[in-house]
Amino acid sequence: MNDKLAFRIFREGDRDEFEQMALSLYTEDPSTEGMSPEKIHRTFNELLHHPEKGTIVLFEMGKAIVGYSILIHFWSNEYGGNIEVIDELFVKPESRGRGVASRFIGHLCTE
Repeated sequence: MNDKLAFRIFREGDRDEFEQMALSLYTEDPSTEGMSPEKIHRTFNELLHHPEKGTIVLFEMGKAIVGYSILIHFWSNEYGGNIEVIDELFVKPESRGRGVASRFIGHLCTE
């Protein structure tokens, strides 16, 4: 695969792109709790100001953002350490089938 894929932590300037992708995720896979721009903004702000709780990782091919994942961190007594959970993972339809999500999971396994 020749596509240069990079993963980076979100920034303030990514807010609109993230909101658009998150709304797309919940349009494709509706939640019983529903989704709204307000919930997305609260998540963005919470993780931006409290990175110890989790982070949003953006997937980039070249200069284009092609997806995201929300990772949540918490302590596990059972495992005796920090746990990282993939809360959401989304790849834009035009970038699917190119191994983006698989490469992201691989990236997480090597960190």
